[in-house]
Amino acid sequence: MRLNSKSYFPAALALAAATLFCAQISWSQQGSYATLDEVLERAFLDNAPQIQTLWLHKELKQEFKAALGFEPEGLRQKYWQQGDRTLWILEEIGKEYPITFAYVVDSGMIVSAQVMEYRESRGGEIRHSFFRKQFDDAQLEGNKLDRHIDGITGATLSVNAMTKMAKQALWLHAEALSQKQISVL
Repeated sequence: MRLNSKSYFPAALALAAATLFCAQISWSQQGSYATLDEVLERAFLDNAPQIQTLWLHKELKQEFKAALGFEPEGLRQKYWQQGDRTLWILEEIGKEYPITFAYVVDSGMIVSAQVMEYRESRGGEIRHSFFRKQFDDAQLEGNKLDRHIDGITGATLSVNAMTKMAKQALWLHAEALSQKQISVL
């Protein structure tokens, strides 16, 4: 039996279609899922406060590293505060690219965790509410969250990035509130 090019065509076409389908699924993970205005509106109900700055001086970075085991990036962190509620926009590398997160913290607990921008080709499931709701009411206990965060197959680095930034948001929240109390005295 001899095969000709006509017998290969359906198989080649099916392979090409499957490849394009898989590539589309991979590309669909990337995207912008919330703007800063949307995040501010949800966090502060159309009454957003002015942006503030927490300066990350050398001593503060050392305290942070001693508490959480890693050092925050940069010299300053921008945030919004109204009463005991703060909003933190933080970025962390997933596998290759930064993922932008928004954390609303109120009285030392995470009220909302959101993925604003996802740039990786895999692991984008962290943007869905079924995953994000694990962070609701999470608090910092020592250098860990007070709960276990379930992973997602194929998204380990993205889950780790989101968990790491949740801890950072909680620590920065406590620091910002303590600095405000000192400046009031």
